Amino acid sequence: SRFADQHTNNHSGNLSVNYNYPVSKKIRAEITIDSRFSSNNEFLKTFDRNPTTDVYDIFLANQSSDLTRQIFTQSLTPQFNYQLNPKYTFKLGLNTTYQNVKNKFNSKVNDINKTYLNLFPTLEVNGPGFSLNYRKNLELPSIWQIQPIENVYNQVSKYIGNPELEAGKSHIMSARIYKNFPRKQINFNVYSSLTLSENNVVPRNLI
Repeated sequence: SRFADQHTNNHSGNLSVNYNYPVSKKIRAEITIDSRFSSNNEFLKTFDRNPTTDVYDIFLANQSSDLTRQIFTQSLTPQFNYQLNPKYTFKLGLNTTYQNVKNKFNSKVNDINKTYLNLFPTLEVNGPGFSLNYRKNLELPSIWQIQPIENVYNQVSKYIGNPELEAGKSHIMSARIYKNFPRKQINFNVYSSLTLSENNVVPRNLI
């Protein structure tokens, strides 16, 4: 048997600027510039049991890891807001996102650095008592899923990541229905969402 000591540290920050400009009485242009940074560290120490002392003090360097992922994201989203009438509005946009992803394995394994540039549409519809939304996102495989290091848990259980994994994409659709009754002081709110994913990461078991 083995003992694993695992810790995770996460840090993130972002800066966003939004600008609105009325093109006409019914059309308003909107642009959002967003800059984000995130850092994730997964630290794992693995020990074997010492048969002499019955203490887990035999450090296994090849089964331990110090994984660090840093993501720099820059996005530019121009949108047009069209007011059909006082009750209905439509918002259509295009999200342009650039991502620089640095994966450090802090071992004899080479780092894996990748960049992504994507253009994803956004759509929002608002009406009396309801709203509909659609957006598309990039789904990155975790650093644990791409690490090319074999982790042995026991004689029959092993895990190794695939550094060739590609990022997936997700289509996110949501709907919200709401109603207020001021006289009765009652608020009614229902929210639902559906996510469709492309190129999911599926683990494979070998016996």
